[in-house]
Amino acid sequence: MDHRCRSLLQNFLACLTVLGFIVRFRLVAGGMFGTKDWRGVQKNVGPMAAAPICETGISAEPNKESAVDEGLLRDALKSTLSLIPKGSQVAVICGPDMDSCDSSSLIEGSDVIALSCLDLPEELGSESDGTDHMFKCQYDLQRTLNSFAADKGKKIDAIALDSSANHPTVRVFNHMLKKSKKWLNSADLKVISLIDDSSSDWRRAFVDAIRTDVVVVEPVFRSEVWFNETNDASSARSFGAAFTVAGDLDFLPKLIDAVELIEKSTKYTGTIENIRGGEFIFQVRSRRMN
Repeated sequence: MDHRCRSLLQNFLACLTVLGFIVRFRLVAGGMFGTKDWRGVQKNVGPMAAAPICETGISAEPNKESAVDEGLLRDALKSTLSLIPKGSQVAVICGPDMDSCDSSSLIEGSDVIALSCLDLPEELGSESDGTDHMFKCQYDLQRTLNSFAADKGKKIDAIALDSSANHPTVRVFNHMLKKSKKWLNSADLKVISLIDDSSSDWRRAFVDAIRTDVVVVEPVFRSEVWFNETNDASSARSFGAAFTVAGDLDFLPKLIDAVELIEKSTKYTGTIENIRGGEFIFQVRSRRMN
């Protein structure tokens, strides 16, 4: 590192230390100044909050593998869905058992369409059998969405993944949205999913895919919030919420309000993590030209 850069960095860190906190940054650049595994570390780019030095015994990472009471998750889900404005057209992705799809009943003042593939098993069998099931699932979802659009004359403003939703259904729905956005109000779209264990990586991937593959141009925000118990850090259980919001420049203040509402209803403490944006118009055009 150049001595002038090193001196500037030392002065900057000294100022932060005087203020009583430390912020860590990781910068990854392309070309000769970058790293070979830049794609793998891209998710770590940006500010990372560090725990105060006096709290070295507390883990900075939430325990994402513990179970949380279903009643508490229901309260959290209701508070999370408050981000969806009344009067919206909301698509809720449910599991095969529609009666257990809580999100549909918790959304108030909006038109709700429940999407589910009743005949799509959680675990697909042979390749040919699985393909047949997925084609039928896609046909059913398309027919339901087309009927809803014809009836309401509006596009989907929000997508919510219910806790009963399974991976194959979400996979099919994601494939549909990558091929066509005709059902979506891309200028003002919200995608929400709760995460309650480490097996929900596909939920996080779907929420992020809306930002990277469907609505890619700013303004679009992708964020995660994790909630931990505060009474006993050693046995803290946690759950999370993943968001992608397009077209709402006031998303961050609304997210903070939603986090405070969830904290109030669950008595858990929330931490906002990994806020990412989309691409500017010139970035999208440059990518298409290449």
